[in-house]
Amino acid sequence: MASPSRTQAAGRTGRALSWSRSAWGALAQLDVRQRARPYLERVAALTGETTSLQILDGTQARFVDSVESVNAVRVGSRAGVSLPAHIASGGKAMLACMSDRALLTL
Repeated sequence: MASPSRTQAAGRTGRALSWSRSAWGALAQLDVRQRARPYLERVAALTGETTSLQILDGTQARFVDSVESVNAVRVGSRAGVSLPAHIASGGKAMLACMSDRALLTL
């Protein structure tokens, strides 16, 4: 099972906790949001940045949960939103961990 990884977007726009789709499938019966929430909150508190839990769904990074930063300038929650994986910081992290063969199948 894949473990979460923290990535930083260009500048200091945010942090993302990312899960691969295979890990999501294995955890489908669990309430992943509830289990991940304390970690999202801790990373947000430690960094002062917005954190998000994302899954890779084909070529899309789907935001499952998010904890917003308290800073005035911040990335807002994108929970429920899907973006092309190559645009979202967590999507980029998930794509970077994939083999060339897996990337070609997307």
